[in-house]
Amino acid sequence: MDPEMIKVITTSLLAFVGSITALITTVISSKNGASKEEVEDLRKRVDELKAELQAERESNAELRMQITAANDSLVEAAAEKRDLRMQLDEMKTEIIKRDKQIKELQETIEKQAARNRELEARVTELEARLKIYEGGKTNDKAD
Repeated sequence: MDPEMIKVITTSLLAFVGSITALITTVISSKNGASKEEVEDLRKRVDELKAELQAERESNAELRMQITAANDSLVEAAAEKRDLRMQLDEMKTEIIKRDKQIKELQETIEKQAARNRELEARVTELEARLKIYEGGKTNDKAD
């Protein structure tokens, strides 16, 4: 082979390698362009997700406040319930005492009523004796 031919083949090979390099560069460049679009889309998606995350955080904060308020209400309700139970227990104790007093008073009234009946019966008996006695005196005076 002749040195000119080698030069031509070498030049041709270099041209061929250059065109393949250019082709590869073009393919990589187009892929990079697509990657840039993809990166931009990904950035937009990341921004959207950040906004959603922030909205969720704000929503969670509101929910935490509502839960705290509900817990506070539960604590207050439990305290009020405890107070009402104590009042109810006190009222039950008072009612039991009053019932006992009423029962004692009713027993006293019944005893007094029985005593009154006994006394009325005795008075009636004494009145009857008195009438008999007065009647006997009248009969003695008439004789």
